[in-house]
Amino acid sequence: MRLSYNELVFNRVPKPVVCGIICQGDEIITCVMDIKSPKLYRMVKTSKVKLFRNLEELYFLPHIISSIVQLKNIALETSKKAELSIIKAAENNHRSPPIPSTIWLSSQTYRLSRKRKSPSNEQP
Repeated sequence: MRLSYNELVFNRVPKPVVCGIICQGDEIITCVMDIKSPKLYRMVKTSKVKLFRNLEELYFLPHIISSIVQLKNIALETSKKAELSIIKAAENNHRSPPIPSTIWLSSQTYRLSRKRKSPSNEQP
């Protein structure tokens, strides 16, 4: 998602928002990503939905559809911003500066992990 966000900023889309869907087991997690300050990306979980496995669980379907429609609307806003940016660049024969600045972007990868407790610190 971060690479997609960076690509939108390089293409001069103002204040883009990137959407994502994470499938884990029988759940779908939808999220959006933007940037709030230099090298600080914000990823917000918008919904968590259980998938149905049989006909008795078909009542999950409206919630699944509404979550995906919510992402579609956010993606549609970003695509309209991209289209307006392209039209402005064509009309003015120059491209506007990227918002946010490309200095804010990061291409580095980090991995967060928890520090394990040592066995001597455990209490019975």
